[in-house]
Amino acid sequence: MRRGLGLSLVFLTAAALAAAPVTAAESVPMSLRFRPGQILRYNLEQSLLISFQLPGQTTTELRSEVRAVVRRQVLFVTADGTAELLCRMETWQRRNWVGQTAAAADQAEKETVLATPVRLRITPRGLVQLIEPRELPAVVDLDSYGDFSFLPQRPMAAGQEWTGLVTTRVQGVEATAASKSRLENIQSGTGARVAQIAQDVHIEMPLFKVPANGTAVNQMEASGSFIGAGTISFDLDAGAPLEQLFFYQGKFNARLQLGSSLLELPLHAELTTSMLLLS
Repeated sequence: MRRGLGLSLVFLTAAALAAAPVTAAESVPMSLRFRPGQILRYNLEQSLLISFQLPGQTTTELRSEVRAVVRRQVLFVTADGTAELLCRMETWQRRNWVGQTAAAADQAEKETVLATPVRLRITPRGLVQLIEPRELPAVVDLDSYGDFSFLPQRPMAAGQEWTGLVTTRVQGVEATAASKSRLENIQSGTGARVAQIAQDVHIEMPLFKVPANGTAVNQMEASGSFIGAGTISFDLDAGAPLEQLFFYQGKFNARLQLGSSLLELPLHAELTTSMLLLS
């Protein structure tokens, strides 16, 4: 899911440069193909930069980075290709900064993320249903375990586009994401057919809490929108994403408590995410 705010984002890989594209007129189905006992591991990286300026002060920058390894284990697959997966974080680490100064991370958050296995039911078209736990802790991001909203519901040829509208979870709150996807090409030079998909997304964010540890701010909340763009490399034969790269920009109206004063001010955010198949 991705859309651009005057953004032009192009990701090039050596495989894409070296491979020969499949004939543009060929329509191909893009669907997940799970195998019982299959284990997929992904390297996950997220970087969030939030900036705002208090009256009479210089700009404050809050930066947070997450590094993790996501494990998806296929428990069983039904006759129609729908699978149940047990997902968890093998490793997970957050680092925070206020300006250039390191800020303490929430150890309880890390413990909760690592101690919460997630069981999902996923269809070949990428529809995800949470089975266990019935309700996720606020610090657990479901999309990290199973976001396949980029998949079209019918076969596509290079150059064709499709749209989607889904509910996602960002910063602990549910948000509506509208996406526009395009099949750029299909590469087949390395023995596997890999679809290169470009996607734009527009996420409308309801009121959410902004972490402001290490600043003079007592409490901060914001609402607004994320607009972004990115690419997905999808292995058509294995039926699995190989790599997902995205960049988002956000513009928000923030309300914050500074001492006894309640202030409103604009807030800017930049979010970068990547997932890379390890095995």
